[in-house]
Amino acid sequence: MSVKRRTFIAAGAALGASSALLWAQGAKALARVSFLSNSSLKSYGHLLEEFRAGLRALGYVEGRDVSLDLWWADDRLDRIPALIGEMLASKPAVIVTHGSPNVAALQGTGTAIPIVFASAGDPVGQGFVASFRRPGSNITGIAFNDEINQKLYELVKIVIPAATRVATLMNPGNPAAKHHLSIVPATTKALGLQSMIIDTPSAQALEPAFARAAAAKVQALIAPPLAPFIGLRDQIVQLQSKYRLPTFHGTREGSAAGGLASYSFPMEESFRRAAAMVDQVLKGRSPAEIPVEIPTKYEIAINLNTARALGISVPEAALLRAQRVIES
Repeated sequence: MSVKRRTFIAAGAALGASSALLWAQGAKALARVSFLSNSSLKSYGHLLEEFRAGLRALGYVEGRDVSLDLWWADDRLDRIPALIGEMLASKPAVIVTHGSPNVAALQGTGTAIPIVFASAGDPVGQGFVASFRRPGSNITGIAFNDEINQKLYELVKIVIPAATRVATLMNPGNPAAKHHLSIVPATTKALGLQSMIIDTPSAQALEPAFARAAAAKVQALIAPPLAPFIGLRDQIVQLQSKYRLPTFHGTREGSAAGGLASYSFPMEESFRRAAAMVDQVLKGRSPAEIPVEIPTKYEIAINLNTARALGISVPEAALLRAQRVIES
């Protein structure tokens, strides 16, 4: 199995000399930061740039203060262990990642290297941290609020009030899946929705999942904010068009790619906050003492272009509740 790795070190013009000469002059070693993604540069490149911008805002210059090693699994969760093995061998000072599969896999290695996650659900329930206030280990980061799961189903009824059946894509290999599933029965029952869960562990399983949902005559399909669905948003949107089955996403990127609607927090802010946590770690603070943060800003986005293409009339009340209406 080939493993993808990219290293980007932006050498500042002020360096002006060979690395050998710099070492001879006693230049300090760069702090090595590893960025581990279960997705791809295409899907997460904009969030990587937000992380980089966060570092720059704090005065860090790549090539002068830090080096940034990038590790991409390209939406193949089975690649993560090999990536982690190579990454740990490079001995980074701190690891930045996102998603429960990555955090769980890193934790499972027993590494003591500080880990900062830019997004993960239920970090206490999954055992990543002891508490939000005092994580108590080498892991901390930004956790999305549990309400995002419930709000996705509520959004279906807001945008398609007549909906009675909903399907949810679920990857049983994602350790956060169990937590997400736990809210589905009570939430959908309260909303008067019949629900079906479709195991979708990979990109190859997406079309069979859509075909099964369409055969069951569901009126909406949920793509939760879990790996690998965030990175597979383009494929999900293509299948939405093919099966004429509206999709609801747990990230803004999903509706921007053409999903009908999304309920999410702005992930770019989380990746900038991750940079601030990395700064604290590099200055000597233990992740055990850096509180886990929760985004306070959430938004509804509705893609009217998609609604028209699918023949869906979005209620005016839904548009008034949306913070973002995509129409161009």
